Amino acid sequence: MTRTRTAATKLTPIEHMALNEVARANGMSPSAWLRKLVIESNPKATQVSGEQVLLAEMLALRAIAINLLFTIGTSSPLTQEAVAKVIASADNDKLAWALAQLTTKEK
Repeated sequence: MTRTRTAATKLTPIEHMALNEVARANGMSPSAWLRKLVIESNPKATQVSGEQVLLAEMLALRAIAINLLFTIGTSSPLTQEAVAKVIASADNDKLAWALAQLTTKEK
């Protein structure tokens, strides 16, 4: 899934120096080290539920069908490259779409 969210915090100069030192000692950037720390301390941070997967796949299929039917309906050529581009776009965005729908549903 594409990272689209940012988390920011204020650090003292000493904390900032310590963060940079520990990240460098682990061969990582400070942001990569913090991300790893969050994921390791909360395994659920990277887990996707069955409901999320199912909705993501359904939304991807919907996007593919709409885009391909639109192409056919406008008498545009349906090339192998065009189909691959539509599928890749749907695959890239499907989980974000599903999470957005589920978040909206919960409110």
